Amino acid sequence: MQLDDLNSPEEMEAAANALSEYPESHFVGCGIVICAGGPKHLHCGWICIKMLRHVGCTLPIEVWHLGPEEIPEVVKRDLAGLNVTCVDAHEVRKQHPARILKGWEVKPYAIIHSRFNEALFLDADNVPVVNPEYLFEHPRYFETGAVFWPDRGILGADRPIWKLCGLEGRDEQEFESGQILVNKEKCWKALGLTMWMNEHSDFFYRHMHGDKETFHMAWAALGQPYVMCPKGNPFESHMSFLQVDPDGKRVFQHRSWHKWSLFGHNASQKPQFLYEDECLEYLAEYRALLASARDDGTIRSTLASLIGQAERFEPLLKCVKILKGIKNPVVVEIGAIRSDEERYRDGDGWATLAVAWAIDGKGGQLHTVDIDPKAIESSKRVLGTYAAGVQFHRADGVEFLRTFDRPIDLLYLDAWDFDGPGNAESEEKHLQCVQGVRHLPRYILIDDVLSTLDYSGKGRLAIPWLLSGSYQMAYCDHRQALLQRLDE
Repeated sequence: MQLDDLNSPEEMEAAANALSEYPESHFVGCGIVICAGGPKHLHCGWICIKMLRHVGCTLPIEVWHLGPEEIPEVVKRDLAGLNVTCVDAHEVRKQHPARILKGWEVKPYAIIHSRFNEALFLDADNVPVVNPEYLFEHPRYFETGAVFWPDRGILGADRPIWKLCGLEGRDEQEFESGQILVNKEKCWKALGLTMWMNEHSDFFYRHMHGDKETFHMAWAALGQPYVMCPKGNPFESHMSFLQVDPDGKRVFQHRSWHKWSLFGHNASQKPQFLYEDECLEYLAEYRALLASARDDGTIRSTLASLIGQAERFEPLLKCVKILKGIKNPVVVEIGAIRSDEERYRDGDGWATLAVAWAIDGKGGQLHTVDIDPKAIESSKRVLGTYAAGVQFHRADGVEFLRTFDRPIDLLYLDAWDFDGPGNAESEEKHLQCVQGVRHLPRYILIDDVLSTLDYSGKGRLAIPWLLSGSYQMAYCDHRQALLQRLDE
């Protein structure tokens, strides 16, 4: 059924009437549920888990993710030693179908299908500052079986969502779903209705921000009681929520605005943010763990966790595997990262980050060349601590290669934007690069190769010239061509 403004109250009532009873003996015990897969959230979840153990929490933890590529095997193995189980929601979905199951939708899904009867859900970017186990024993929680935490605003009586859910409008505190404590046996039907709303996120999310008010509306529709904790003040920097328990004691610091950056700059929130130094140490541990990846499966999943499934993922993966097998590799990249905004990552590929990770700890060198100082600064922000091992050159790529007097293992050409057929300057510049380089690179990767037939794009002139001489085609797809020197 496709929901709309007219039928949603009736359909929500029908969904409420069709909710199943709690499955006896299906769930057991208390535990923590975190949704933390993928390049944006996994390192945040790592910090959250490490902090839980740091403050003395011994409860079992489930980390939910969407697909095997979202958590590298090397990370799974390390988490297993912390009594953490990784759960692929796509696999669970085969037995428990869901109409829509993406980032926000997986939160109630994970709570419902976790093995725990009582679950503390935490967003990946949440940082506990005390052992939260005592919350399961709090008398207010015993009364209702559900504890929620407040967002900044009020859900006003005039908001359309009330009517769309068949409810009388009233002014109530908005929910902030970065932390939820729930007894599934007591709140089973409310959780079920929450999940139904998230399965229709294509309708409901148009009227509220993500999943958070779906809990609010479901509890209200069923008259299910809950505890709303008092407000903790957001930090003056507006980077994190300070969330307190029902008695006003600080428990969580939710970095909902400025999440941890894996490689970029993490602005200090001291003195308000507790345990900042410890969190940054855990972040460094995570980076070191990723750098240790060696087998093919782990390299693939780790690279995906860094750069996402960008269009250029497969050719970059081939280059990473090559570099992993070379001692002290030397890489020259012509054309730096143009923007550090994550929305550009899937299009641009962030090859600089992929290469910096590939050679980390191998005694190699990465020379990144761009004439635009803004691109150099963007690269530094994306690379974060990796930037210390990268040499940045503000220079023309053609001139740089003519004077670079070292053997090159991989030359990556991604400069001089190609805007379409007839862009002679881009074609000529890339030809000049490969003709002018002083030492023939072992491998050359050329970006924006639009055809496997005539190599139109940046490689239209350069690739035929290379193939007529000392190179063979090793790979040509996904808008990139990888050429290998004939003596390799």
